[in-house]
Amino acid sequence: VGKSLVSSALSAAASKLGVPVCYIKPIQTGITGEAWEMDGTKVAHSLGAAHNILPHAARAAADAMPSTTKTNHASHQSPPPPPPPPSPSSSSKPPPPSRTITLLPSRVSTLFGWKNPVSPHLAVEMEGRGVSDEEIVRAIEHEHSCFQDEIARSDRPGLVLIEIAGGPLSPGPSGTLFADLLRPFRFPGLLVGSAELGGISGTLCAKESIEIRGFDLSHLLLLEDGKRTGTLNNAEALGSHSSPLRVRSVLPIDSTSSASDGQVYIDELDHWVESVSKDMEQLVVELLDGHFEKVLAMERYPEEALQSFWYPFAQHKGLSADQVTLIDSREGDSFSVYDRSKASFEPKFDSCASWWTQGPDLSMQIEMGKKVGYAASRYGHVIFPTNVHEPVLECTRNLLTGPGMGWAQRVFYSDNGSTAIEVALKMAFRKYLSDSLGGKGLEDEDMCDFDELLVVTQRGAYHGDTLACMNAVEKSIFNGWAQFPWNVQKCVAVQPAYIQQKNGKFLIDMPDGTSKATPFKSVTDYFDKRRADTQLQSLYRRGIEAELEEHSNLGALLIEPVCQGAGGMKFIDPLWQRELVHYCRERGIPVIYDEIFVGLWRCGVESTKDLLAIDPDVACYAKLLTGGAVPLAVTLATEEVFDCFLDDKKK
Repeated sequence: VGKSLVSSALSAAASKLGVPVCYIKPIQTGITGEAWEMDGTKVAHSLGAAHNILPHAARAAADAMPSTTKTNHASHQSPPPPPPPPSPSSSSKPPPPSRTITLLPSRVSTLFGWKNPVSPHLAVEMEGRGVSDEEIVRAIEHEHSCFQDEIARSDRPGLVLIEIAGGPLSPGPSGTLFADLLRPFRFPGLLVGSAELGGISGTLCAKESIEIRGFDLSHLLLLEDGKRTGTLNNAEALGSHSSPLRVRSVLPIDSTSSASDGQVYIDELDHWVESVSKDMEQLVVELLDGHFEKVLAMERYPEEALQSFWYPFAQHKGLSADQVTLIDSREGDSFSVYDRSKASFEPKFDSCASWWTQGPDLSMQIEMGKKVGYAASRYGHVIFPTNVHEPVLECTRNLLTGPGMGWAQRVFYSDNGSTAIEVALKMAFRKYLSDSLGGKGLEDEDMCDFDELLVVTQRGAYHGDTLACMNAVEKSIFNGWAQFPWNVQKCVAVQPAYIQQKNGKFLIDMPDGTSKATPFKSVTDYFDKRRADTQLQSLYRRGIEAELEEHSNLGALLIEPVCQGAGGMKFIDPLWQRELVHYCRERGIPVIYDEIFVGLWRCGVESTKDLLAIDPDVACYAKLLTGGAVPLAVTLATEEVFDCFLDDKKK
């Protein structure tokens, strides 16, 4: 479609405007030894700059040269080191005339290459010398970083062009599609569309494949003369389907030669570059203006946010604009944030995993985006009661054969973790009351036979910010009368035994405030299912009984298994939690695991029941359930809990 021609013309136009250019060709196939066959050579010529061919691509150029020009290395046990990078003047053809050498800090680089003119993944199969996605990303980062340093010294804005091989869905050397391979950068895209028959469909497919991966496209460009008789005028048709993308067309090159024709080919290229220079200069201006307008708009975001947002878990008094992080995108475990001090976009590690919701790496993030887009387009929103559809059924199967394996038979869907806990409490209370009444159906008047139901929880617990979740834990910085006057403590909080490491030794902080040494060498030893300590278990049991024995009508046990998150990232001795669960089971108290923070592989297992070696009656999941892509939570329950809600009356 003319990507390298567009790169050449854009580079020349930028140079005319005094804008430094960094052109990077990460992958080049079809390296024949003729320098002009390489896209970077054309761009370097248009810029009047040197073409830097890195060793991997230079090796392909050397292999493609006639055997008479090579040194015989047959006696060597291993391949010789790659020859120095060829330049236009080192080609076997007569050197082409050079344009005026630019004084701007411009770079033109070809990073990896193969001689066969096929898709890169096939070239690797045919020639070997494969490279990983990580190597390609690192090489691009290096070129980009060097260019940033150069333009910083010149105090100029610069233009970086990364030209792929083939289309956005063409496989790279490892087989990864280029749109996925380059996603770590998320640079704005300029799509060169097709002016041929079928080009409208192909171009729109390319556009959508780029945008679904989270790239921003700034322009769609076609090499097409809309005024010429017989032209399909694809640009006009694409414009009506591409808003708000700016669609531009420039005159196509009228070429009758190829790279092997030497000066004729060069003259045609120069003539075309000059003929479209005004259009390309305007495009360069629009590209730069678009970037600076975006940056200017982002710099205003913090002030507007502080005037209109009500941030959760943040004290607005004293919160200043420079404390608000400007996030442009996510790339796996890191954000791309705008650093106002450097006036650049920088990676920033998401150290709290966006409150323990983030889990997918970049490739899974992209895959999730595609799945969510498909589901939204197919279903929109579907009311759930008494309806069924494929995605919810598949999700239910995965939950029951995953974290619910071996114990859960029912899945209740809601929209957030706090609601999932409230649902779990309703389930547990109904089970407790139903069992207490001998299994008969419940009526409101039956409650007269019961004192107020309480929840057994752990000290330092946090289960959410809706009313029942706040009532189910002791008062803390997260709840209390000042936060919500209706908040009334309806729990009995038990002091856990915590495990920790001090000076290389593993200790247990006992519920009575003392510390107990252990022979353990790692955290794994704590979670050994064969672990037994009769004396310690008896000590734990006596402490639990002392705190709970006097209380009647304990309607549920609600715990964060293994680790308390908001309570301070404290790890709890699984032996203590087992004793607590066993005690509650003996008293007929239903057991709820709040796995919203710790579940779904956050602790290395799909469910922490596998670490505690004891099943719950009810368990809650959210956060990693969707990686934050959509608000969703689930409450899993046994069939026995579900049966407590069955009634001949519809209520």
